[in-house]
Amino acid sequence: MTNPEAVEALVVCLKNFTDRITTCESDSGGYNRFSMDEVSVATGTRDMAERYDVRIVNRSKVESRPIRFRHRWRTLQVPLPRLLLDKTDLFINMPVPRVHDNTGISLSPADVYG
Repeated sequence: MTNPEAVEALVVCLKNFTDRITTCESDSGGYNRFSMDEVSVATGTRDMAERYDVRIVNRSKVESRPIRFRHRWRTLQVPLPRLLLDKTDLFINMPVPRVHDNTGISLSPADVYG
């Protein structure tokens, strides 16, 4: 999950521009499964959302729709949350750099979609 202090700093900054802010995380699906609902309470993210009147969403529990695409000779599909596809004007991705057993390191550039 993204560092709660980093999320709060971004929320504080964005509040200068809009009151319509939603933070999202998803349940862990890896070896060490956990619920983001429980984590948001334990880390204070839920309290932060209440303090700033920010909506907090567990993407694992929202409706999705499949996005189909072709890769080489196959047609593939990936379910993506309708919230992000149909109800979001601007999406900011805050990836978590980390080291783990499956690969040496996972990184992703910060992205803004809109």
